[in-house]
Amino acid sequence: MEKVYIEVMCPICGKMMGKINVHKVSTDKAAKSKYYHVFRKTVNYLDYLDTVWDESKDFWGIVRDATGGKGKGFPIVGYLRSPEDNKELFEKWKKQILQGIKWVLKRKWLNKEEILKLIE
Repeated sequence: MEKVYIEVMCPICGKMMGKINVHKVSTDKAAKSKYYHVFRKTVNYLDYLDTVWDESKDFWGIVRDATGGKGKGFPIVGYLRSPEDNKELFEKWKKQILQGIKWVLKRKWLNKEEILKLIE
């Protein structure tokens, strides 16, 4: 695959989000703009927080083919199920989750006992 779109799961709302990963560097500014900015859109985040968390998901990210033309969409070509599927991206994803937990604990919106109760 020349171009793939990798999405990772938000640990709070379960929404998949990501960006186009273009492996070949292009000097065409119009092409870069098309692939890097096509996914920016406004959404109501509260709608995602109202959805029920699906604990049956066995993946933390998905891989889509981004070579299709207009109207072809981005078909799913793979799933990121283990840290070894993309070690660098997994470490960044994990770091963000841990930073989020630290941020909430620091402000005393949650306490350690609540988190430990949940994971036991």
